Amino acid sequence: MSLLKTTRLTKQGSRFEIEIPPECVEKLGWRNGLVLEIDIQDSEAVIKKLQGFVGK
Repeated sequence: MSLLKTTRLTKQGSRFEIEIPPECVEKLGWRNGLVLEIDIQDSEAVIKKLQGFVGK
């Protein structure tokens, strides 16, 4: 089952942040501090979870 959501790109100082809706994070089983890979091709971006964890 697919989950399609619209999100927002915001600039915080010199960096950009992508808001990921909580229901998407929950469906993927992600949590704070996961290492993510962003693959950019043409006008599309694919975000994947990598092995590893950064955080406290």
